[in-house]
Amino acid sequence: MTRLPDYDKEFKKKIKNNFNEVISLLDEKEEGMVKKVATFSSNFDFRDASVKSKIRRDKIFRAHFAKDPGKQNIYQALAAKYIQNIKGVKNFVSLGNNAKVVSSGAVMTRTQFRSLGGVDEAKTIDFEWDYNSRHFYASHKYTKDKRGGGAQSNQYKDVQIFIQQVNPSTLRNTYFLAICDGNFYNGKDTISNTTRMERLKNITNNRNVFAMRLGDLKAWLENNFYSKK
Repeated sequence: MTRLPDYDKEFKKKIKNNFNEVISLLDEKEEGMVKKVATFSSNFDFRDASVKSKIRRDKIFRAHFAKDPGKQNIYQALAAKYIQNIKGVKNFVSLGNNAKVVSSGAVMTRTQFRSLGGVDEAKTIDFEWDYNSRHFYASHKYTKDKRGGGAQSNQYKDVQIFIQQVNPSTLRNTYFLAICDGNFYNGKDTISNTTRMERLKNITNNRNVFAMRLGDLKAWLENNFYSKK
């Protein structure tokens, strides 16, 4: 049985693992760790040796040098694992950053887009797969509660632009999904006076473009496209 990911639980597990590997990365002179130490030392005019010694002795200080799971695409990785295990999903691909983009309904590589002189807001596609002779492209976002700062609002805007770019698509047997998880989407959208999730659903064309939670995907696929033939 396919289980929905517990994003917060997996984040905490990952950040603990990242913390536990700091010393080994330091010993191995891993490129990212070397750069972090050098940047920290340079910014505060400390000696590298002193910083390394402090990392080994002080756990709280060490935590500063642990990799941020949020920058390791952990949420997309969890969603990808869930989708590819849905019965009937075939040829699933978790696309690399900028591997494929969509612009005015057309799907292409970022390189192709640039070679065509594209200047509008082409949006990156995160996943693609086949299901019962239909092809699916998806953008995935996991956004926590808004607690100040603009990161959440930027992600919300990014999803809206994705929907705007895919709405005109006339590709046959092809569907575009904006998959949005996290409590942020339960919050109120001040423009529409609905929840943010409801606003996203309302701005899709509901023909070949849809917005939904990851937890709704399996039933949606089965209800709309499943065939016993």
